[in-house]
Amino acid sequence: MVTGGDYQSAAESRDSAAYSRDGGATWRQAAEPPGGFRSAVATADGRRLIAVGTNGSDSSDDHGQHWKRIDSGSWNALTVSKSGAWAVGAKGTVARFE
Repeated sequence: MVTGGDYQSAAESRDSAAYSRDGGATWRQAAEPPGGFRSAVATADGRRLIAVGTNGSDSSDDHGQHWKRIDSGSWNALTVSKSGAWAVGAKGTVARFE
């Protein structure tokens, strides 16, 4: 799973996510991409993916084929630990996704 896009056009979702089922030999674009530029993506619980970016975050329950908006915060980075998925943004903003 990879995410990205154009950080200068954060709301543009075209070409913002792709997934591979063969270890990266071939890639497919997400059928329903995240809601724009996404700077980080991680597996939250072994199955669900979370992607964060400056205009919100999204989750996918089907290996990155379809994404659903989960918030509209401005996030720069993401990590997953035993206590949950954590995102950080500007001016010390921190969020925990459950």
